[in-house]
Amino acid sequence: MEHGSETHEEKVVLHDVEPTPSDFQRDLLTGLQNLPKWVPCKYLYDDVGADLFEQICGLEEYYPTRVETSILKGCLNEIVSAIGPNAVLVDLGSGSSAKTELLLSALEDCVAYIPIDISKQQLIEVAHDIRRRHPRTEVLPVCADYHKPLKLPTPTRAFQRTVFFFPGSTIGNFEPGEVVSFLKRFAVISNPGDAFLLGMDLQKERSVMESAYNDPRGITARFIKNILARANRELQAGFDLDAFRHRAFYNAEAGRVENQLVSTCRQTITLAGVTVNFEPNEPVTVEHSYKYTLGGFQSLIHRSGYRLEKVWMDEQRYFSVQYLLSETHGDI
Repeated sequence: MEHGSETHEEKVVLHDVEPTPSDFQRDLLTGLQNLPKWVPCKYLYDDVGADLFEQICGLEEYYPTRVETSILKGCLNEIVSAIGPNAVLVDLGSGSSAKTELLLSALEDCVAYIPIDISKQQLIEVAHDIRRRHPRTEVLPVCADYHKPLKLPTPTRAFQRTVFFFPGSTIGNFEPGEVVSFLKRFAVISNPGDAFLLGMDLQKERSVMESAYNDPRGITARFIKNILARANRELQAGFDLDAFRHRAFYNAEAGRVENQLVSTCRQTITLAGVTVNFEPNEPVTVEHSYKYTLGGFQSLIHRSGYRLEKVWMDEQRYFSVQYLLSETHGDI
């Protein structure tokens, strides 16, 4: 990973390879010129989107955050015992790092904390906050797109193992084949015994899943629409946000909740000289959130260079926290 600008303050160094506006423009046009249309959900998380998502996480309807946090708290001793002392914790899509704080407060001599996120301002704030509360832990924030290959910063102290932490059911935003490729990328840069701790949402009643993405206050709708608002702010795209409505539903055949923006009329936008036409009721897919069975997800793990070591779940079996151990090092 090439290092861009670095900011030195309170012993925190920001490794900055944030995606550029040209990346956003290219990816947005690629998706909107496709049929059916789509836009990459990773661009939901600018500073505005990151704040909206934190609001979503506090909603009663949005069970994943609440349930995953309860699992982490209830099983914390077992999780910490599995990780062991002198670890490096790599937080993929760190956000506010609220769940990570549970681990950092309980781990024995965590050598380094490496948060990786696409939202730079939130990342910087979290990194300084973690550094103040955990002065013995080296904090090495990376502003980057974790979907792409990267080289991790090297801690100054020796450590026993690297643990990648991927909470929040974000793994469900990937297509199943992408899950395998994603895990393989981290298995390749891991040593045997390194681990991957992730949150994975489970299949359950349709009403519960759909309510989580259709809150009555409309915060989720604002979050999904923010990808168009961001295009207006950064790319001068000219989207009329009122001409799109949010729709979220569970696709039982595919096993996923689909978050879409639906054009309410025939309309045209021009972006970088390219004209994109929308028909009335035409959907634009913004995000898929897959819900797995334990067996279905384990079949993906088996192809990834990891093996499933332990699963923790809540009593209702709404959600799971899974601990995977790397079995490979090098090409797989």
